[in-house]
Amino acid sequence: MLPRPLYHLAVEIILPIATLWVAHGENRAKKFGRPLSTKEAADAKSLGIQSSECIRILEVQSIFPWEKYTRGVSYRYGILIRKDSLEDRSIVFHECVHTTQYERLGGIRPFLRAYLRECLIEKYPNGKLEQEAIIKTAKQFG
Repeated sequence: MLPRPLYHLAVEIILPIATLWVAHGENRAKKFGRPLSTKEAADAKSLGIQSSECIRILEVQSIFPWEKYTRGVSYRYGILIRKDSLEDRSIVFHECVHTTQYERLGGIRPFLRAYLRECLIEKYPNGKLEQEAIIKTAKQFG
């Protein structure tokens, strides 16, 4: 484990690679994904997403090949959802909360800088950004 002062440095070191990873995932979803359903679009609108028409949902077998628990991930306007979780609208909603955060923070790089720092310092899922997504989803879907 890194000493706490080095977390910020670690984030800055991995940020360029992480930014490329997310941009690639977003482009893949835009190319091969589907637009939001009527209900999902209403959810996105209720969250205040500025460009909800840009969101694409891409069905995947797994989010990260090295683990089996993550059911969805937001790459800004590209949302990947695991095939066995497509019917759970709360997952899309949760990832749309992250899309609002990308917009609010100014794009991929600023979002990742904040999110990765929170994951390292506060430990996932205790950071403010993840907690915002968890709380808003719980309020919407109980």
